[in-house]
Amino acid sequence: MPWSPGCPGLGKSVTLRLLAERLSGLRDVQLGVLSRPQAGLADFYRELGDLFGVQLHPHNRWGGAKVLRERWQGHIDASLSRPVLLVDEGQEMQQPVLNELRLLCSARLDSHLLLTVVLAGDQRLLERFRGEELLPLGSRMRVRLALDRASPEALRALLQQRSPRPVRPS
Repeated sequence: MPWSPGCPGLGKSVTLRLLAERLSGLRDVQLGVLSRPQAGLADFYRELGDLFGVQLHPHNRWGGAKVLRERWQGHIDASLSRPVLLVDEGQEMQQPVLNELRLLCSARLDSHLLLTVVLAGDQRLLERFRGEELLPLGSRMRVRLALDRASPEALRALLQQRSPRPVRPS
């Protein structure tokens, strides 16, 4: 479960958009982009069902989770690939939804991954994973990428590399 904390305006959403474009072009990837990270459990299940083509009944979370997990396992078996869920503004997700997401992601006592989740958010997301309630989710993060502001010199070098004309210091 990769994630990316950082300050506003550092390009987390742009990075996710580029990732989504690349992943959607891959034949064996089933991509979902969560549009309402602040939703409660019922709406979270409705959106997951819509994203992954499964009719879910939010009042039956056990049944919904079972159907989703079976669907994802079928996709993995058929294509040797995993479904991927992208979440922007992950700091807005409610704690029960994050815990539910953790339970949906794996099977066989955490030895088999069903869903790859990419969470992006600001520094509040990092702080939340340090809390006792979300420590089990934070400990399952496989890749972490923290974005930071580039120095003026680094930006100038990047622009110099991309621009046909020289970029002068301001």
